[in-house]
Amino acid sequence: MRRIILALVIAALTPAVGHAWGSKGHKVVAALSLEYLSDGARAGVTSLLGADDAKYINAAVWADQIRNDRPQSKPWHFVDIPNNAPGFDPARDCKNQSCVVAKIDLFAKQLADPKAAKGKRIEALKFVIHFVGDVHQPMHGAEDDNDQGGNLVFVTVDGVTDKLHSVWDTLLVNKLGSTPEEIAENLESRISDADVKNFSSGTPKDWAEESHKIAHDFIYAQSKGKEHDEDNPVVLPNDYTVKALPIVRSRLSLASVRLAMVLNKAFEKPKPQPKPKGKKK
Repeated sequence: MRRIILALVIAALTPAVGHAWGSKGHKVVAALSLEYLSDGARAGVTSLLGADDAKYINAAVWADQIRNDRPQSKPWHFVDIPNNAPGFDPARDCKNQSCVVAKIDLFAKQLADPKAAKGKRIEALKFVIHFVGDVHQPMHGAEDDNDQGGNLVFVTVDGVTDKLHSVWDTLLVNKLGSTPEEIAENLESRISDADVKNFSSGTPKDWAEESHKIAHDFIYAQSKGKEHDEDNPVVLPNDYTVKALPIVRSRLSLASVRLAMVLNKAFEKPKPQPKPKGKKK
C-alpha cells in the first residue's frame, strides 16, 4: 500500500479531465490494481511506461484527455444496453465494434502482441486501464429512453442537483474519501485473498451486463417519472446514498482486480509447446 500512497501523491499533482468515474475514480482503479499485478505484468508495464507508478496511475485518465482530439473514440467508453433488454446484444449495442466491450478485447490483444510497435502497445495499455474502469461504472452499461446513459436526467441527491450520470461518476466517489489514495487504501483493506480469486472472473461482456443489471435494478428504478429538465429534477430518496455507496465500492474493487487480471494475462509468457513426437518407423 505504500506504493499506492507515494504514486498517488505524485499523480495527484497532474491535472486530469473528469469523465467516467471522474479522474479520482479512475486513479483509484489503477492504483489499487498495482497490488494485484503479477511480476510479469509489472515488468511489462515498466517496459512500456517506465518504473514510476505515477505514470501508470495517470495513464488511467489519458483516454478521456484525448476524446476531443479523437472523436471516433467517444463511443468506446460505454455500451448503451437498453434498460429493459435482457442483456448485451452486439448487433444492437456494439455496431462496428464501437463500444467498450469490443475495445477492451481489441486493445488487450494488441497489448499482448510482443511484435506490435511499442507506441501501439503503450496506447493499448492506456486504453485498457481506462476502459476496464469505464465498463464497471453502472451508467456506462445502460441507457433508458435515449437518455445517453443518464446524461439527460437531472436528479437531486443530498441537496445537490446534477446529471444522474455525474452522480455516479463523481459525487458518490467523492463521498468515499477526499483523495484517491485514501479510497484505494480503504478498498484494499476490505479485499481478502478469497475476494481476489472470486473477483478475477468474467469477460468484458459479463462486466457490462453486471453494470446494466445495477442500472436497471437500482439506478433507473429509483428515478422513474424523470424529467429531462434541470429545473424539474427527480428528487432521489433520502437513503439513496447509503444504498449506492456499497455498489460504488464494489464496482471500483472489481474493476481494480479485473484490470490486473487482464494485464497479467496480456503479459504472461506463452507456455512452450511440446515438440511433436517423431513417427515410428
